[in-house]
Amino acid sequence: MPDRRNFFWEPAKSQLAGETTKFLFHATDFEGMPADMQVELLKKSNEKYQWTLNEKVGDAWKQVATLEYVRTAD
Repeated sequence: MPDRRNFFWEPAKSQLAGETTKFLFHATDFEGMPADMQVELLKKSNEKYQWTLNEKVGDAWKQVATLEYVRTAD
């Protein structure tokens, strides 16, 4: 069976590998047009992460959405 862990997790250290991880991909933007996109995952603490979606506009990245994830105890 394939390994299902998140690829940015370092099991030997029980922590994320780095404070920031970027994902580059092609997708349809909010106007229905093909676009180069980037998601940046920023680790703010062990319980708080911020996801930012950027779209390539010319030679720059334009922020189009942000999500903050806060992990809470069960």
